[in-house]
Amino acid sequence: MGMNKDRIFSICIILFALFMIWQTSQLTSLFAVSRRDSGPKLFPYLTCTALILCAVGKFITDGKNKSAKPFLTKKGWINVILMFAAASGYLLSLTYLGFLVSTPLFSILFVYVMKGDRRVNPLWAVVFAIILTGALYFLFQNFMHVRLPGGTFWLLF
Repeated sequence: MGMNKDRIFSICIILFALFMIWQTSQLTSLFAVSRRDSGPKLFPYLTCTALILCAVGKFITDGKNKSAKPFLTKKGWINVILMFAAASGYLLSLTYLGFLVSTPLFSILFVYVMKGDRRVNPLWAVVFAIILTGALYFLFQNFMHVRLPGGTFWLLF
């Protein structure tokens, strides 16, 4: 049971998820949460728990299937780094450009980073980004009553 790139990556994911659990525990709600309401911490906790479970599973089962291709090749690591960079850029752009501008732009970027060896029709990437942005906007505004970032850039005009 030696340490290879996949196991190191699994450990990094576990550490990242634990850090995010700690960050989530620091959240304070902007409104009074009733005992029946799960509050703003539930989704991050569930997501981080799922990340930990997947990373532990990957760590344990790594190397069991000798015929399997490596999970993260050099190109895979580059995609992981690109996804983290794109996600960071998306979070920063939400502050300045807002949800309605940032989400379609970064959705297209995410599609191209995640496409792998498949060809992506640019028109379908744009259509996907617009539909995704519209659906998320509708869901957050109408069902969850969450105000999405408008962007400080637009305040200049």
